Amino acid sequence: DANAKEGDAETANTLYLEAAGGRRGEPVVIWGWGNIANRLARQGFTGTDDKSRQASEAFFNARLRIVECLLARARLPGKQADQKTRLEAAETAIAITRKLYPSLGGPAMATKFEALLKQVQQDRGDSTVKGFAALDEKPAAAGGDN
Repeated sequence: DANAKEGDAETANTLYLEAAGGRRGEPVVIWGWGNIANRLARQGFTGTDDKSRQASEAFFNARLRIVECLLARARLPGKQADQKTRLEAAETAIAITRKLYPSLGGPAMATKFEALLKQVQQDRGDSTVKGFAALDEKPAAAGGDN
């Protein structure tokens, strides 16, 4: 955020990309929230013990952070087309997470996901901000499970 406030939107964009998707390089490898979520998904949904529950909670937190990064990138100064694409990506990330894991990690976490979705809808300029209800109204995407 500090980079965006200082007017260096390109640096901020790169940092948000790395936070969400990671970076490979020397001397440091950054996993990113996406890689963290992928690793936790394997552990978080294979058992019912405390370790699995903790991994599940961390998984949903990582998925939430991915959406936050997308929303932050959409709010950076830049081309309107880029902002629209990033807002659509943020909505899609929430929709996919909700489709695959309908509980979204419980009521508290679901509330956080819906609040982020409402921010996306507001930033996009939707005439009404409906949260999950807007996702429920959309027809299912044709062409498979991409």
